[in-house]
Amino acid sequence: MKHISEFVRQCTDALSGDPEVQLEIEQELRDHLECRAAEEQSNGMSEEASEKLAIKAFGDAPEISESLYDTNLYRMKLHAKIRLFIKIAAIPALLVALYFSFNYKNMIFGWNMDSIVTDERFAFTHPDKLNNEQKLIVNGDTSKKNMVDQQKAIWERWPDNKMYLANYITTLMREFEKIDSKITQEYVLKELRKAESIDPQNAFYNYLATVVLLKNAVTLKTERIRLPGKQKKFEEKNTITVKNRSLLDCAMRELKKGIRKPYCKAYTVKMAILRADIVCDASNTLRDKIQRLTITASTVLPFLTPFRNIGRILPCYAKLLAEAGHKKEAEFYLNVWKPYVRQLNKGSETLIEALVANAIIGAQQKQIPKIYRMLKEPLEAQKAEEELKKATTVIANWKKSIKWSSKEQTNLKRKGGIFANLLLPALGEKITDEMLAPERHINYIMFEKILVAAMSIVGFMIIVLMMIFMGWNYWKGKRSFIFVPSLWEFTKIISWGIIVPLAVYYIITRISFLSGREYNLFFNVGLISIQSMWFVFGIPAAMVLMVSNFVRRRCRKTGIDVPPKSKWLTGILLASPIIAIFITCYLNLIAEEIFTPFNSAKPAITNIIMILIIIISPLFRLMFMKREFFRYKTALYVNMISPIILMMLTISVIVRPYLDREEIRLIKADKCMFSENGFTIIEKQAAEKLKNQLDQVLNKLPDKI
Repeated sequence: MKHISEFVRQCTDALSGDPEVQLEIEQELRDHLECRAAEEQSNGMSEEASEKLAIKAFGDAPEISESLYDTNLYRMKLHAKIRLFIKIAAIPALLVALYFSFNYKNMIFGWNMDSIVTDERFAFTHPDKLNNEQKLIVNGDTSKKNMVDQQKAIWERWPDNKMYLANYITTLMREFEKIDSKITQEYVLKELRKAESIDPQNAFYNYLATVVLLKNAVTLKTERIRLPGKQKKFEEKNTITVKNRSLLDCAMRELKKGIRKPYCKAYTVKMAILRADIVCDASNTLRDKIQRLTITASTVLPFLTPFRNIGRILPCYAKLLAEAGHKKEAEFYLNVWKPYVRQLNKGSETLIEALVANAIIGAQQKQIPKIYRMLKEPLEAQKAEEELKKATTVIANWKKSIKWSSKEQTNLKRKGGIFANLLLPALGEKITDEMLAPERHINYIMFEKILVAAMSIVGFMIIVLMMIFMGWNYWKGKRSFIFVPSLWEFTKIISWGIIVPLAVYYIITRISFLSGREYNLFFNVGLISIQSMWFVFGIPAAMVLMVSNFVRRRCRKTGIDVPPKSKWLTGILLASPIIAIFITCYLNLIAEEIFTPFNSAKPAITNIIMILIIIISPLFRLMFMKREFFRYKTALYVNMISPIILMMLTISVIVRPYLDREEIRLIKADKCMFSENGFTIIEKQAAEKLKNQLDQVLNKLPDKI
């Protein structure tokens, strides 16, 4: 059919601006001429003569070419415009899809950790968003050489702000307590006197002055002595050696000044919350909550241990006074623990501060009654025992109430989220399944955000490979054809390539029996592995299958040779969602054995390999396709780019906003982990509960000072 092919090429050469229209017209002309030539051959004419007769009967090539151009011009313009739009919009659409789907800021493993505190400096990702005053509050004056001067600069900028003053003094005390510190005692006391003059009602600076004086006045050695018996119980023994009695007396007089003041405020937590408000984006997302939690959890409270040591020294100092015959002074310091603990308890803002206040009471329990008996006052000793017993009952009851059973510990391990497992065991508060559920589901939401990003990477890799292949062909002078689908064809591609696979994923992840989400991520490895593979690779595979069927039909219509369908391959691809659901059901049936940490790794790996084989098989078939199907392969590659970009955009428009809304909804529903100020809700409630209970007991005890 050499003569017919040449004639057809001449007639359709004017249509070369639109390859698809040209191919359709070529196929129609070729079919008509070949039929006419076949009729002549059936009458006994030779093949070459029959071709020439058919061409002669059809007409003159230039006239036919002009007629075909005029007839199909409107089609060429429409197709050319659509093709041009697709070519121009492909790269920008890809960039938009990548931006929206691969949003690393909301990924649980994608944080830049811009809220981590290192040496009391807050690193933030976008410093340009903060003005100079905000930068100063967050980091201090970074032009200064040392941390103390950097934090002092904040207070010097706002000299009337008591919170910034306390922040500077706390930093100063922290550096002073270091072994290799070059800060002198005289300088610290001078700064404390200055701070006291600015905030005269705050006992915080008097107690810090007490700590500074005690550093060179006494040596405190604390030992834990194991008590006899089968149970492991320990008793704390404090050994105090007086190095400078005059300094010790001076320190205790400073303590007496603080006791007579109305409150003791360190402002440390408030400073951390202020910094969190500046650094964090207040978006009510998990990222914002983790930033706040990181800042507050990293807040240093360097004064707690020294304040506790004051409580240990108090009865020892009272004993020294009693032995020296200063009975009245001794009785004052035997009772000073009440206002001292009351001040610290009222000023506490965290659970650890409330626990330290209770620990100071415990340090008095055995020593104070002994000293009263040494002073020949058995009635006062008995009263002291009763008062101390009432006060220590608060912490004893709290410890008893938070003691977990093995069942509760197992429940937390299996059903708690990542942060619940990290934080709640140390806190000890009892929790229920309903309290654990929101944070556990937040972990799954964040994991799905990673899957969205991973699928975007897979789509991006597919597009890059296709473009490399197209570029190679273009360099070799071979062109590819872009087929524009009809509305019906477009609907089928979207429905079966995106919507149905997404619906399958939604079913196997949102129905309780199939999802396994009543357990946390680490106890659900097998199921989430299968679900993840289906989302990241199954949806692109479904899209590739639909595009392949569309291109196959168009190639047949335009006369391009296509390979026969592989029935076994099509069957496996169609059966893959059923296989995924079946495996999910199977793993749920053996849940008791599977839901242990990483026990489900082996079946998960097996199923992942199987799903990958199912998905990759068509790619291998394309790679080793016969040479006569080369035009079909190039057409498939070029027509795959736009649907894959569309798939990525659709996932971004539908899935990502849904995950964002679910994240915010679950955080609002969480009654266990994240509060507005950065502490866990449970910790905040526990601190308030313990603080209020101790305050009630202390308010009923009479002061004798």
